[in-house]
Amino acid sequence: MLVILLVSPNIPRADVVLLFLLALSSVFYFFAVNKSWAGVFEIQKERWLLASFFGLSLYLHLNALWATNPSDALLKAITFMLVSLIAMLMARTFRQQSDDAIARTGKVIVWGAVIGIGLACFEFAAGQPIKQAILTAWPSIRSGNNSIQVFIQENGKLIELMESEFRRHYDNVKIVLNPSAFNRNATLIMLLLWPVLLLATNQTNRFTRYATVPLIAGASALSVILSHSQTAQVALVLSGLAFLAAYFATRITHHVITAAWCIAILFAAPLAATPYELGLHKADWVFSSARDRIVLWGYTARQIPTAPILGVGIRSTRFMSKKLLKTTVKKPENAAYPLRLGRHSHNHYLQIWYELGAVGAVLYLLAGLALLQKIRCLAQSVRPYATAGFVAACSVAAFGWGLWQTWLLAIYSLSAILLIFAGEFAKRPAQYTKSADGQEA
Repeated sequence: MLVILLVSPNIPRADVVLLFLLALSSVFYFFAVNKSWAGVFEIQKERWLLASFFGLSLYLHLNALWATNPSDALLKAITFMLVSLIAMLMARTFRQQSDDAIARTGKVIVWGAVIGIGLACFEFAAGQPIKQAILTAWPSIRSGNNSIQVFIQENGKLIELMESEFRRHYDNVKIVLNPSAFNRNATLIMLLLWPVLLLATNQTNRFTRYATVPLIAGASALSVILSHSQTAQVALVLSGLAFLAAYFATRITHHVITAAWCIAILFAAPLAATPYELGLHKADWVFSSARDRIVLWGYTARQIPTAPILGVGIRSTRFMSKKLLKTTVKKPENAAYPLRLGRHSHNHYLQIWYELGAVGAVLYLLAGLALLQKIRCLAQSVRPYATAGFVAACSVAAFGWGLWQTWLLAIYSLSAILLIFAGEFAKRPAQYTKSADGQEA
């Protein structure tokens, strides 16, 4: 968990490997330390949560049969099932660990968050100098996507290298990084913010608490603000408002968010289509990426009636977008973007209706309601952080990427795991545990 907080804010795609390593540590704990699998089977006590996610996972596997690319769709269905089970498995692991183990682990993790998020904040503020230095020193790791440009200086002029030349050593190399390439970093930091803040605010050591809370909050907020990710920025604002609302009016806020969740799922298509019908894709005051999303949403919403009950199949948006772009491209009047499906849906609620149909939408709705019920049962001191974390995830789902991005599914799971751990840390009698030097905390 320490490595996750150190590495993930700076290398988001590493969260996939780290999540599965974390799951292996849990299996090791039950098998080698406890000498029993009883803790694993206690997952069944989370009946409603387990039933809702199992039902959704089962449908995803069936839905993959009529997807555009069944093998890829099946892989995503398996991934969803695994990341969900890993979160539940880790919850059982934490509940069986001693107070002392939880307290010591919590202190290490919170300082790991300070270092990891602080380093990411420095990179955003300084223009990614560490990343540029690494790519300059080791050409073999340079990617060939649109996130990087490589130039060499000859006779006072910069000459851009072709991708085939990226991995060769040259003198006088200049690396130019696309700022939007770090939107994942900002989004990941945003999804980790509330769990690690909960952990920091419950540290029993006064210095640790007073030092880590402002450092984590400040570095996270600054990273998101300095980034080019409007999705992360929207999530920061909405989750912050949700935290304040849940802190001062817990019950009302829970009902409002539950109602908003139901509306977002059940009315995803008309809500997504409305901006396009209002012509906002032509409005100059709407920023460029938002206009692109409006066009994508408008087209996708129109395609839902072609398979309203079972959908076109999980992960089909990505493959169908390539085919449709070649055959049915139509450019709206005065619009900068063609009317089309996108490589990413940029709206998970709409994507669920399009790919999974009404059946998938209902199952997804029930899974979210089960999560909200778990949040409602948390301790009063934990609920504002859990509520803010849920709203942050929902905000990312409304505007960012596609639902089946493996790294995004992994960070959703890791965010839940950290929140579960922070909640466990908050309710343990940590004031009675001993610190490393033998003194009472």
